Amino acid sequence: MHPRVFNLASFSAETENHFNPGETISLIYDTDLYFSDEPFLGLLDQYLYDSSVYLSNDTVLNEATDLKLFSVECSYPMSLEHACGETAHFQCLYAKDNANMTSCTSIPLGRTNGFMDIIVDTTTFIDVVPKEVHVIIKSCLREDPSNCAEANYPLKLL
Repeated sequence: MHPRVFNLASFSAETENHFNPGETISLIYDTDLYFSDEPFLGLLDQYLYDSSVYLSNDTVLNEATDLKLFSVECSYPMSLEHACGETAHFQCLYAKDNANMTSCTSIPLGRTNGFMDIIVDTTTFIDVVPKEVHVIIKSCLREDPSNCAEANYPLKLL
């Protein structure tokens, strides 16, 4: 399993990884799934994995101190019940009305294994602005939770 950030961007004309309060962070990432002893996955095989997204002060995930934005069950390949599969798309509204909150939604909407408006209090994590942080994506196979992979991407919260 190998997640990688495909796109992380704001909807403003400013630098794509700088976010002002009230802006939407659009996160799109791909996950490759392969086994070292099997070159191809079966056409009808389905693999479930859990994907969690964190904000971190550095590039190393520390689940005790990093801020978890959300976790979601994904399916490889994509299914009609899951909001994520080979590709995942999420949007998070950062500090609307200057409140110390972030609200995230999975895209596409209306999936059984998706979510809308998960709100996370950012007060203790964002202790200064501007703040340089990393988005860390952690994906783990459901059938083997020790089989995990991570990816990270820098951004600046203003």
